[in-house]
Amino acid sequence: MAQTASTLENATMPSHDPRPHMGIYQQHLEAGQSLGTACVRESVQKPAGIDEATWIASRTKIIFEEVSRVVFLLNDLCTDTSCPAMCAGKGFQYSWSDEVNTKPIQLSSPQYMRVLIEWADSKLND
Repeated sequence: MAQTASTLENATMPSHDPRPHMGIYQQHLEAGQSLGTACVRESVQKPAGIDEATWIASRTKIIFEEVSRVVFLLNDLCTDTSCPAMCAGKGFQYSWSDEVNTKPIQLSSPQYMRVLIEWADSKLND
């Protein structure tokens, strides 16, 4: 046992992990390189002299407009036939309900996205 401890003390460890990163951690590393975390933090900071509620409302509206564009771009790729249900993988399917339709209903992905955009728009304009 003493010989093993001595061998470990004399062993040199590599300064980095020689195996390539894979999977989710690799995606995390790539996102960190492409996002420029400092720039993201600066872009979401409330400017001096701006009311916090106004700042949050303006950021929310910008995010809503970006999501609306993504939904519009998906119109040609995702149809009622090719995307018959709004899913998050094989084990999870979304149903729609709101203040008017309290019983959840199944919608195709395009229908779900359109209804969600209309619902969010009505909340933002309220």
